[in-house]
Amino acid sequence: MNETKRPASRGSQFWTALKILNVRLRFILLMVVTGLIAANWDSIAAHWERWTRPQPAAVEAAEIEYYCPMHPSVIRRAPGTCPICGMPLSRRPKGEAAVLPAGVIARVQLTPYRMSLAGVATSEVGYRALDHAIRVAGTISADEGRVATISARFGGRVEKLRVDFTGAAVARGEALAEIYSPDLIATQQEYLTARRDPAAARAGLVAAARTRLRLWGVENDQIEELERRGEPPRTFTLRAPIGGIVTGKHVQVGQYVAEGAELYTVTDLTRVWGNAFVYENDLASVRVGQAAEVTSPALPGRRFAGRIAFVAPTLDAETRTARVRVDIPNPDLALRPGMYTDVSIVLEGGGASAGGVTGRVSYTCPMDPQVVEDHPGKCPICGMDLERTETPTDGGTLAVPESAVIDSGTRRVVYREAEPGVFDAIEVELGPAADGFYPVLGGLRAGERVVTQGAFLVDAEVRLNPAAAGSYFGASGTRGGP
Repeated sequence: MNETKRPASRGSQFWTALKILNVRLRFILLMVVTGLIAANWDSIAAHWERWTRPQPAAVEAAEIEYYCPMHPSVIRRAPGTCPICGMPLSRRPKGEAAVLPAGVIARVQLTPYRMSLAGVATSEVGYRALDHAIRVAGTISADEGRVATISARFGGRVEKLRVDFTGAAVARGEALAEIYSPDLIATQQEYLTARRDPAAARAGLVAAARTRLRLWGVENDQIEELERRGEPPRTFTLRAPIGGIVTGKHVQVGQYVAEGAELYTVTDLTRVWGNAFVYENDLASVRVGQAAEVTSPALPGRRFAGRIAFVAPTLDAETRTARVRVDIPNPDLALRPGMYTDVSIVLEGGGASAGGVTGRVSYTCPMDPQVVEDHPGKCPICGMDLERTETPTDGGTLAVPESAVIDSGTRRVVYREAEPGVFDAIEVELGPAADGFYPVLGGLRAGERVVTQGAFLVDAEVRLNPAAAGSYFGASGTRGGP
């Protein structure tokens, strides 16, 4: 018997459709969630790692360490005393940069390997007998006060030259040239006529004519010769007013010259000028009257002594030098105008004039060397008794080598060895350099050691690594132990 299916009811169809829609919605939601997880996987992983990270063991809220202010490489985890100087160790948070001692601009520590690689070497600051002098280049010129320009005092014609070339040596009063001058002959004749007339003599005409001859350069002996002869000579003999070298001849035989025309120049070279060109930084040490010594490559082995007679009030804008004039005796004429020279200007008073420390008794703290007193007592920083320090009194000057000084233009710095491998940048006050050394005015004491080789490399280490200027190995607490 065949049975017929009954159609599903409306309710059954609704629930079937709802189930199908639910399955599809869950699939779509699963796909969306999967996409979001894939897109943000890195962030989810980071958060998950942070949430699931195991908690670290308890750490002290503020770890501390103990260090020696005078010997910064000494760092301990427990309180105590410094094994080097015996001072109590100071407490600070671990990793905190140490406060630099007074007077120390920067501090840097180098390993032995770095020091060897850079060729860093130190030497002790001590007292030296410095030759305090400024050495500069110079030239020789004629003494302008010993140069005579010989001019014609009347018009005429040159009949003869007694000295006819430049460079000739002449004595005072020696004949240079003979000049024919109608005006001079007429004046000489007037003088002779006046002498023969008693009335003219009484009227003063003789004296007036004689004065006129003298003003025209006629010497007394030439006037006496004129009186003896009773008639004027045809030519007038021109004479040298000083002895020296003819450095200029401006006339020829047969030449007509007018009144005032320059004929000869005669220069006395038995005393010359040494022109030294001193840099502006050294001018404060130069005074009129100071002794100076002049040498020349053209005269090996010879030294010429002189004294400063003039210091120029202005500077050359290009060379930044001022001309200093040294008067030099030159009896054998060895020094010649135009010659190049080396000039050494002696600073009188040695180290005192250069500002150097030349000897005294002072009292210093062995732990705080910047503390220097003129009387005994206790250090105001650490309370230790000050130690008596005697400095030489034999004229030596406390000095530091030029190679140790870093000059930035605004200040001068040396690197003082605080302990092996540890160097402090100290600003120093220095006098003028002498013999490769600077006299020390302040900032250093005798016996301290400074970097004399490789100072620029140490300074570069500080500048390239500014953190090293206020710290050092061990400041983080990674070195040292109890």
